[in-house]
Amino acid sequence: MNKNQTLVIIAMALFIAMTAPPGNSVTVTGNNSIYTFYVQNCTTDTINLTCAATNIKYECNITPSSLIDSVQFQIESVYYNTTQNFTSTDYWYYTYTKTQDFSDTTDPISLERQKIYDVNAGYVIAYETINIPRTCDVCEATFTQNCTTCNTSDQKYCTYTSSNESCNPSYNQTETCNYCTPNWVARTGGIYDCQPNSTKFAFYDDFNTCYSQTLLPSDAPPADHNTTQPCSYYQGDFNCTLDPQPYFTKKMNILCELPSNVQFSCNTYVKKNVTSSVLLQSNPEYSNRPASLLGLFESETRTAFQNNGKNLNAYFTNKNLEVENTFVVGVMCSDNTTTMIWEQEINPTYKQPTWVLNRYVWIKDNAIYLIMGFLIILIIIGLIAYLISQWKHGVRQ
Repeated sequence: MNKNQTLVIIAMALFIAMTAPPGNSVTVTGNNSIYTFYVQNCTTDTINLTCAATNIKYECNITPSSLIDSVQFQIESVYYNTTQNFTSTDYWYYTYTKTQDFSDTTDPISLERQKIYDVNAGYVIAYETINIPRTCDVCEATFTQNCTTCNTSDQKYCTYTSSNESCNPSYNQTETCNYCTPNWVARTGGIYDCQPNSTKFAFYDDFNTCYSQTLLPSDAPPADHNTTQPCSYYQGDFNCTLDPQPYFTKKMNILCELPSNVQFSCNTYVKKNVTSSVLLQSNPEYSNRPASLLGLFESETRTAFQNNGKNLNAYFTNKNLEVENTFVVGVMCSDNTTTMIWEQEINPTYKQPTWVLNRYVWIKDNAIYLIMGFLIILIIIGLIAYLISQWKHGVRQ
């Protein structure tokens, strides 16, 4: 064998060594990845398990790492995102937290598979498994509790004495409690009530004096304690009255008394009930429709306002509400800082006038039709008289 042949053999051996998979590794391809990966040396730092809770570190050597975007480990049928070891970049690991067992079991904790995502969003799955044996024999034990009284820090010290020290030993722990329950009550009267400038001074007294004993934030007074707060000074001064039985005309008169030292803007409305948000009428402007010559329109006044000083006078016609058995009439007034609402549910019953007054109301309401009917009769009579005269004139000739 000459020198050139020797060099060729050495080169081929190096190429095979460089391209061959690592020893004792699993070769994975397929799914939707175009790359081939090698998984080997999957290990754990836990040999066996008992009933107690513990952390289990699983780690695998996966190459080539330059083509890997991320790796997931499936442990007890759940996938978890691993972390790349930045010192040895071919290693990926995950620390699994196993909780306390409260029943007898021998089922192992298993690393079941590895899901490898490549840099092109493809992935492959390897089935390198690790089973950690587990022996959990739960023994029977009862505990007797003995606690100190609750202190001003809302804590108590408790001792739990076990009936079976070899199985579940006794232990001590600090627990939370409630030393005192505050009873904060707001002061009233004087500066503590709403003032004409729509502010009040908020101040609270704790009749159980908890905060002075504990100084705990949970026992502290309300946030607005010892501060000036906005309020609605005029809320109690907003009163309205309503006549639910209109006389003659179908009007419901509303009279409201408002504070005289503030300019309010008021709206009236009608809705089906107190909880309804659907308005049947909402603050229509004053309008008076004159009757037309043909009687196609009726004279109608919808709503009128008279806001003189502190009095608001408004009324609704019931023309569009007669189909409702009951409904709510409301008035809402507001200034720059305060909104006041008055509502009353009514079922109108109109007063029945006497026969004479009924005839007067009927004639008044139907005057246009009576006049038109009288004019039509006169026109018909005149037309008949004209036709008769023309007929007689023709007979004579």
